[in-house]
Amino acid sequence: MRGEGWRFVAIVALAACGKIGFDPRSDAIAGVTDTATPDPDAPAAACEQAWLTSPTVSTPVPITAANTNGPTDYAPYLSANGLDLYFGSNRSGMFDVYVTSRATLDAPFGTPVPLAMFNSTADDTQVTFGPDERDVFVDTNRAGGSFDILMASRADASAPFPTLTPLYASAGDELNPLLVDERTLYFSGSSLPGSVGMTDLWVSQRAGHGSAFGPPQLVPGLATVDHEASPALISTGRVIVFTSSRPGSPAPLSIWYATRAETTDPFGTPQLVPVINTSQEYTPFLRPDGCELFYNSLQAGSADLYVVRIMP
Repeated sequence: MRGEGWRFVAIVALAACGKIGFDPRSDAIAGVTDTATPDPDAPAAACEQAWLTSPTVSTPVPITAANTNGPTDYAPYLSANGLDLYFGSNRSGMFDVYVTSRATLDAPFGTPVPLAMFNSTADDTQVTFGPDERDVFVDTNRAGGSFDILMASRADASAPFPTLTPLYASAGDELNPLLVDERTLYFSGSSLPGSVGMTDLWVSQRAGHGSAFGPPQLVPGLATVDHEASPALISTGRVIVFTSSRPGSPAPLSIWYATRAETTDPFGTPQLVPVINTSQEYTPFLRPDGCELFYNSLQAGSADLYVVRIMP
């Protein structure tokens, strides 16, 4: 395995969500109390509106069950029903993807277990699923050299996934896949035709489940000569949260957000997410309703997972 410094630089900045069935009440983080707790029954539109105006963000809370306080734990993805948290970790030496689960939204997360079906003898750093769990995406360098997004699709959520195959095969890296709906895939990558920065945010479209994705296009309004990575969007596509090293970042990597009125519009001027940018923060995941933001931070000295709530 390459050194940890390379892992942080190449995977996170390239420089530098199991059981799908979304429950809008999944505001609760097990084993956590917070003085700024939102109404758990707040409509999703309220959280989206908070992002579109100016979000009020709760105090960051570590996800204790997932963190090892030494090795890197990062790239979170929460299942749509809020019961399974997927993430990447090098706690075993190589990077593998893990899942920690809870029985109910109010129960504590359990002991993380590796996802053998998606891990290999190489570095496998992130797993995400489509909205109905018929598609799975895995970040890996198992082909050697650069990192690729592997994908598999199945007819329904009860069927086994077939063999993973590469989504793109560029000379650079493709990472951080997020299928926002059945047709729209966001990811970060370098060395694709039309690249502007060291790492850019990309979007690719397909006709529907089972169809091939078309050529990736730069996400409009966000490209710089610096690093943009780890796109995370709410289900309407009007809010995006991402990692960047652009000017104004208080650390080599910080978490920014941008909004737009319609999905056909370019995103507006990005702003730093309030409260959370205290050290070095990256790999955000935004719950589809926008009410919770999961991410990785070095604020405690090690690369750990945290979550904040957005106050409607």
